[in-house]
Amino acid sequence: MSNNSPADEPENAANEAKAAPANEAKAAERAIPVDDVDWQKLWIATQRKPWRSLAIIPSSAAIETLSIAKTLAAIGQRHLGRQIDAIDARSVPLSRIEETKNAVAARSRRNEFVIVALGPVADSAASLALATSADAALLAVLLGHTSMDVAEKIIEDVGADRFLGSFVLHRGRF
Repeated sequence: MSNNSPADEPENAANEAKAAPANEAKAAERAIPVDDVDWQKLWIATQRKPWRSLAIIPSSAAIETLSIAKTLAAIGQRHLGRQIDAIDARSVPLSRIEETKNAVAARSRRNEFVIVALGPVADSAASLALATSADAALLAVLLGHTSMDVAEKIIEDVGADRFLGSFVLHRGRF
């Protein structure tokens, strides 16, 4: 994953989507080992359908999508031998939706891979808009926390055809 400066265009909007201060964001991230076979299998499963932009959609705010996106990007880089960026779009304001969508689309047109970490679509119009503009999506559900009704609503809102699948997280393992 690259650390692009906000001056890089058209990544400007995607980088500015990082709303949390660096220290706060680092504290919130959980380390996921890239050698974990379960995460490697999840990455391989994402390769069943071609995509350039992949949205990581949480079923609730309790799921840390940025660390998931970064882990999948690192595993993907090992697998494909090319750059894959993780973008923090968990707190994109309404006024920046189009700019962020355009930045992700520009990367896709350049044949670059981007994994977009989103906040819950039930809580954010921006997350929903970004999820529906991605080539593909994964739904992260928390075991014992996410109801089927919530998961089905997210799939309906985003569009079932966009989903590569879902994965279950156990508390303390992500």
